[in-house]
Amino acid sequence: MTNTKPIAVIYVRGDKKEIQEMLCHLHAVERGYKVVFATDNLGDVKDCDVLMVMNPSRISRNETEYHKIINDLKEKGIEVEFAVDHENLVDSLELVNCLLK
Repeated sequence: MTNTKPIAVIYVRGDKKEIQEMLCHLHAVERGYKVVFATDNLGDVKDCDVLMVMNPSRISRNETEYHKIINDLKEKGIEVEFAVDHENLVDSLELVNCLLK
């Protein structure tokens, strides 16, 4: 039996895309995912198990559009995970500060 890692794609949008990508990549690796690429185009997201995003506002700040995108991804069998949430916000902000120095 082969133990394959779930495939992850990182989605970045807006300012500081490099930092978003780093945080998402770190989170994905911690979760045991194989990151195949990062993109700023949701149309590129396919053939993966997980879409890794820094936070929900990166998908959309419009609540209706956000839920439409999430539902479309779920219909394709793609789960969405966020690298920064309330539980790890302080750690993530400390990491960002270190990266900016």
